[in-house]
Amino acid sequence: MKIRAMAGRLALPAWADFRRFAEYLRALASDDLGDGTARHLYVRPDRDVTYALNLLVKDQKRFYQWAQTDGRPTLRVAETDNMVEFNYAYFRNDNGAFVFTHYRGSGTGIAEFGAMLKRRFRTYAQDTEASEGRKLAKRAEFRRLMSREAWQAKLRGLRRVKAFSVEVVGESDGLFEDADLKSILKEYRFDPVSRIRKIKDGILAAAEQIQFRRARVRGRDDEDGDVTIVLGDNVEILEEFDYDTAVEEMGLDDFHTRPLMRSILAFRDHAVLRARS
Repeated sequence: MKIRAMAGRLALPAWADFRRFAEYLRALASDDLGDGTARHLYVRPDRDVTYALNLLVKDQKRFYQWAQTDGRPTLRVAETDNMVEFNYAYFRNDNGAFVFTHYRGSGTGIAEFGAMLKRRFRTYAQDTEASEGRKLAKRAEFRRLMSREAWQAKLRGLRRVKAFSVEVVGESDGLFEDADLKSILKEYRFDPVSRIRKIKDGILAAAEQIQFRRARVRGRDDEDGDVTIVLGDNVEILEEFDYDTAVEEMGLDDFHTRPLMRSILAFRDHAVLRARS
């Protein structure tokens, strides 16, 4: 089984410093994070990066084990206690970009990890607001990250682009000035005779220039089949690692020095993590 390394970003409001938020998370290291599972997030802030180890302690006591008796397959019940699933991660302190590891069957995917961090930040913002006596923005934004090259490759495979929709964050069109807008959804529809190259170039430019929450392209492939590419749901796999090797090399107190962490740390200056938008 393989462990996959992928990238994401937790964007904090302008008032928040990621290193201070990491210190807040560190204080909760041995606490249940309160989302209905025995989940523990161990955090170790450093000067430029913050290391993290997410542990999910399962209450599953029994499971089936495959076996063979006299050449015939059988199932037998095996017992265990406090089975742990794990995810290594680290964050860049300057922009909140992070690398996260996941393997098949792990209960915490990158979306769940991002949602958990958003809940933790809201609590941090509420505590900070109460201690400082001033109103603070409490919403952090999570998104998966993929490189321009990966996004181009997906677009390149389309024979026709029918529509491009984008959910824009923090932009007002003047119609609801007094409303607290979370986002605005825009959709661009293209005539079948439109120049495909021009459309693709425009979408690529928009993906780089617009601060959006989600983006979706609908089109047709070379076999004339309908294709939908959801930018927010795609993730670029940076590297794959062997699960059994990682388990043998795990540690808790010094998790930030373990081989798997050192391996994914090599991506800290990857182009997809350096970008600030």
